Amino acid sequence: MRGRWKRAIRVIHKKGLCVQCMCRLNDVMPMAHGLKVSKRLGERAIKTVTQLTLIDRKLKILDVEDSLVIPLKRTLSKEDEEKLKETLYTFECVWDSFPKRVRVVKSLIEALENDLPPNLLPYLPKAMDIVGSVAIVDISPEIEAWKRSVGSAVLQVNRNVETVLAKAGLVQGKHRLRQFEVIAGTGETKVVHREYGCTYQLDPTEVYFTPRLSEERRRVAEQVREGETIVDMFASVGPFAIQIGKTCENVKVYAVDVNEKAYNFLMRNIKANGVEKTVIPVLGDVKTLVERFTGVFDRVILDLPEKASEFIDVACRLLKPEGGIMHYYCFHSKPSVLEKAEKRLRGKITEANRILQNVVYKRCLRQIGPRRWHAVLDVIVS
Repeated sequence: MRGRWKRAIRVIHKKGLCVQCMCRLNDVMPMAHGLKVSKRLGERAIKTVTQLTLIDRKLKILDVEDSLVIPLKRTLSKEDEEKLKETLYTFECVWDSFPKRVRVVKSLIEALENDLPPNLLPYLPKAMDIVGSVAIVDISPEIEAWKRSVGSAVLQVNRNVETVLAKAGLVQGKHRLRQFEVIAGTGETKVVHREYGCTYQLDPTEVYFTPRLSEERRRVAEQVREGETIVDMFASVGPFAIQIGKTCENVKVYAVDVNEKAYNFLMRNIKANGVEKTVIPVLGDVKTLVERFTGVFDRVILDLPEKASEFIDVACRLLKPEGGIMHYYCFHSKPSVLEKAEKRLRGKITEANRILQNVVYKRCLRQIGPRRWHAVLDVIVS
C-alpha cells in the first residue's frame, strides 16, 4: 500500500493538487474493479480480458510488487470467471484505485469528434501556421460558432502552442498586416520563432511573417555567392536577410522595411543571430530610397506578392548596370500561373529598359485560395 500511496502523491503533484486536500483524489485515481494476477501470467491475462472486452482502456495497469492489477469495466460474471479460470488458473478480483491513462490526441477531428456535430467535422482547419508558440488558424463560416472549441482543440493537439489566433481579415495596408482574434490560450502574441538555425523575435499581429516560406528562404540563401551585395526590398523582421547572413560569408544584405515595428524586431534579430557584419537594417519606403541605392546590388528579393508588379521598375533600378538576379514573388490565378507571371514580369522589365535574359527557376509555392497561387520566379536581368 505504501508504494501505491507514493504513486498517488506523484500524480497529485503532477496535477498541481495539494496533498493535504484529497478531495480530488478520485478524479485522478478513480476506483474500479481489477483483476490481480502474477506478473508471469500478465501477458496472457491482458490478452484474455481484452478478448472478453473487460479491460478498461481509460485506466492504467497497476504494477504492484510481483503482481499486475488490470482495470476492468465491470464486475466479472460467472461466465467471465469460468473463461478466466481456463487460461489463468489463479487470479484475484479486487476493488482498487487506478491512474487515468493520458489520451494522446493527434488531430483536431480526434479532439472534437465528441463535441462537434459530425456534419461539421469536414470544416475543421486542415492546416495551421505555427509561429513560435502561436498557432494561426482559418475558421470557416460553418464552424464560426464553435471557434473557441476549435481553439481549445488546437492547444490540446499542439503542446507547445500557448495562444491560438483566428484570422479575422485579409492581409492589407502598406505594412501587410492582418486582423486576428484570440480564440484560446494566454493571448500572448510576442514570440520567438526558429527555423533553419535562425531565431526571430516577432509579433504576428504587428508585422508580416509567414512560416510557410522557410524552405524558400533557405533555397535563396544557398544560391548567394561570396562577395555579393543583396537587397531584401520588403524584409519585415529579417527572415530572408538573416538566413543569407547566417549561410554566406563576405556578403552584404540590406534589409529594408517601412514598418517601424518590424524594423525594431529586425534590429534585435540581427543581434540575436550574430549577423551585425553582414545584415544592414534600413527603415523606409524602398521607392523613396531608390536614388540612394541605384545600381548597387547583385541580387534583389522582391517578396511583396500582392503588389509585386508595382515594384519591378524599382528592383531593376536597384540592380547593378551590368545586371543581376531577381527573386520575384507574386500571386496569380489558374490556369497557367507561371506563364502569366513570366509574361507580366518580362513586360515590366522591358518597360524599365532592362532585359529578362533567362528564367532560371520557377515554381508554384502554395495555394492561397480557390484557383489562386503564390509563385516564385528567379530571373537573370541585364
